[in-house]
Formats: sequence, structure tokens, C-alpha cells
Amino acid sequence: MKIKGLDHIVFIVDSLQDAAAAWQGSLGLTVGQQLESEGLQAVLGLVPVGAPDVGSGFIELAQPAASEGLLAEMLEERGEGMLSLSIAVDDIDAAVAELKNKGVEIADAVQGPLPDSRVARIAPGAAHGVRLQLIERSS
Repeated sequence: MKIKGLDHIVFIVDSLQDAAAAWQGSLGLTVGQQLESEGLQAVLGLVPVGAPDVGSGFIELAQPAASEGLLAEMLEERGEGMLSLSIAVDDIDAAVAELKNKGVEIADAVQGPLPDSRVARIAPGAAHGVRLQLIERSS
């Protein structure tokens, strides 16, 4: 499995607008792109971090778009905060197979909420409680 680097960190927020204003005010970071994810039932704000020429990752602010669904339930249960880390890999199917062969509990790759992406989520228990996902981008 070839790990390319840290792709992004996801934070669940109650209000994308309020969170974006806070990140802008405290760190000078701004939402560069906003997307809607029907599958995740969320509005996503992508916050670039660092210079793009050095392969910097980004922060994803995820606001539930509905009062029901997994993201809304997680926000209700745990409140705002870090949701997951996304690690970029070059071949997600090979990475999933390798991890399964090592006994790691991981889901098969599915279409990700970001454009041209596939993700595979590792069970939190296999990553010491961290919600970790592998991500492959086709573009």
C-alpha cells in the first residue's frame, strides 16, 4: 500500500457559516469551495491549508443538511469537533485488500462525498478510536 499523505481532516459543525467565520477570524483560513453531498446529507466547506505546491491538505467543515441521518445523529450525540482523518492512497482497492489480509477491519471502497473520490473507512477500534478513512482521487 502506498500512502501519498494526509488528504484532509473533517470537522463536524452545527453551522458552516459560523464555523467558516470563526476559522477566518482566528486563523485567517477561508472556505475555498462549498459542496453538497446527498449521500452524506451534508453541506461541506473545503478550507485550503498551506501552499498547494507543497501538497498541503485541507480542512473539511461538514454541516448536516437534514435533521436526520448519520451526520446529524453524530452531531447530536458528540457535538462539534473532529470527525475523521483522510489518508490519500494511490490504489484504494489494493490498500483495502492489504489491510484485510492483515486482519484490519475496513469497509470496501465506495464513492466518496467529494468529487472524483472513493473512500474506505477503517473501523474506529482498529485505529485506537480514531475515525480514519483511506481516500483515492481519480483526478
